[in-house]
Amino acid sequence: MHPYLNNALRAARRAAESLVSGQDRLDSEIREGKPLASILPSYLRNAEQQIIRLLAKSYPEHYIVGQFDAIGDSAAQSRWEIQILDSQSQYIRQIPSYALAVTYYFRDVAEHAVIINPATQEEFTASKGRGAQSNDRRIRFSDNFSVAGKVVSGNFLNSANFETAQKLSATGYQLCDIDSPLLSIAYAASGKTEAAIVKGSRTKLDAAILIAKEAGALVGDSKGAPRPGEDTFVASPRIFKQVVQSLKS
Repeated sequence: MHPYLNNALRAARRAAESLVSGQDRLDSEIREGKPLASILPSYLRNAEQQIIRLLAKSYPEHYIVGQFDAIGDSAAQSRWEIQILDSQSQYIRQIPSYALAVTYYFRDVAEHAVIINPATQEEFTASKGRGAQSNDRRIRFSDNFSVAGKVVSGNFLNSANFETAQKLSATGYQLCDIDSPLLSIAYAASGKTEAAIVKGSRTKLDAAILIAKEAGALVGDSKGAPRPGEDTFVASPRIFKQVVQSLKS
């Protein structure tokens, strides 16, 4: 594992532990009637700081930026971006379908990525040109639909993705709704589903897209374009073509 990726994974694990350990306290404060908007940021900032401190110690010359804080020179060629929580609704309800991500960029190109589901301790990592892994196991996109059915993951309860969900369902696909776009793509990359379509999300998907590409996926949109557009669609080349044809029919 590349040293950058190894350090990012260590830092992300600390943040994941912080998020999980804070859930019960957060729940107690919510039940006491405290406004979520006034209490949640402190939990997220604390978790984010776990990552910033470790990376800043290892790479003092790099720019490190999260949702709440940043450190270093923003003009640096080496940049780390932290997404401390993807799917706030799942986190505050303690539903195990939320994620955090750490992405390293060199000259604005994503080169290393970590995604963790803190609730399940599932880890997804990738380095550009070196493949993708899930909990130290190499992963690849499935090139055929499994006998269990044609399963596509995505944030299908998002109103922007309803039409796509209806078309997929009408043509025989099983939908796996995952509120976290990062996990939707990571689960497809690891073979839990055969493809992923996410739409209408403000989540930055660079970490998931790098993992998907390193796991052998085409990345585009559900209309067949070779890059994300109104939505982001990832699948193996064969399944990518099949799903696009189904959506056009």
